[in-house]
Amino acid sequence: LLVGEKSTIDAYADRLELSLTVPLGFGNANARTQEGREEIRSNLELVTSGEFDDAYRRVAERLVEAGVPDAVLRLGHEFNGAWAPWSSRTNEEEFIAAWRHVHEIMSAESPDFRFDWTAIRASWAEWGPPAYPGDDYVDVIGLDIYWRVTSVDDDVWGTEAWRLQYPRVL
Repeated sequence: LLVGEKSTIDAYADRLELSLTVPLGFGNANARTQEGREEIRSNLELVTSGEFDDAYRRVAERLVEAGVPDAVLRLGHEFNGAWAPWSSRTNEEEFIAAWRHVHEIMSAESPDFRFDWTAIRASWAEWGPPAYPGDDYVDVIGLDIYWRVTSVDDDVWGTEAWRLQYPRVL
């Protein structure tokens, strides 16, 4: 940078908003097996019982101290995927209870936090809607959409693959 020149971040600071992913459970469980789903249920119940309240509260406090009391929090993102230790698959009620609990903990530190309920597109129809925490707990609805290039003939960004998989998006 030249003397007196604004840094790249400073140049965009008035347009930046913090979006932070916050886990809704911990561990390595996978919802593809019965054992994994049971472990996830236990993880979510621990969250709801208050086992991690101090950690969630500290995150919220630090965000407020950092000057971002209106951050967008992607709580338990991609919840309808099988890989997350907070997966909602067959644990919808436990997921909702954990989401609402953490929402309350973090909102107590700043009522201006916005909560983003982000699913993945691939298993949306089956596993998304049953895990909705409710309008009082969700400010933003997000959807993670991934594409994969289907052949070497696809353009560099995979636009044709997107068109084939998500015709209403493009």
